[in-house]
Amino acid sequence: MFGDFFGGGGYNLTVKAPPQTITQILNDGVFDTEPWQSYSPTKAWTLPAGDGVKTVYVRYRDASHYTSDTFSDSIILDTTPPAITAVTASPAMVAQGDPLGFVGSTGLSTGAHLHWEMASQGILLDALRFTDGTNGF
Repeated sequence: MFGDFFGGGGYNLTVKAPPQTITQILNDGVFDTEPWQSYSPTKAWTLPAGDGVKTVYVRYRDASHYTSDTFSDSIILDTTPPAITAVTASPAMVAQGDPLGFVGSTGLSTGAHLHWEMASQGILLDALRFTDGTNGF
């Protein structure tokens, strides 16, 4: 299960399941009053108010009425805008801890994001190679 922010506390959940499946989706982890719903690969969803860890739970039922185990996915919701006081201009060298950019929502974006690139001698690099945890990032 994955989610994309679309503003106002709402998210689009992406749920994978075979055809003819029904789902129960909830925020509190207790399957008590939530109705079974027809499967859809995406679903608009509202998280509980407030910042912090948010978990969404789902279970599935097939045409034979077999109910799956519970699956969940969590995020840390932080709606407080970052306070950035400086930006390092390219192509200056940066030191550990230097701010690299501003987080914001522009153009056709649907939420706050940061676009960044890495280059060496004018050649763009795959930045994920340097931020996968194997290089101290």
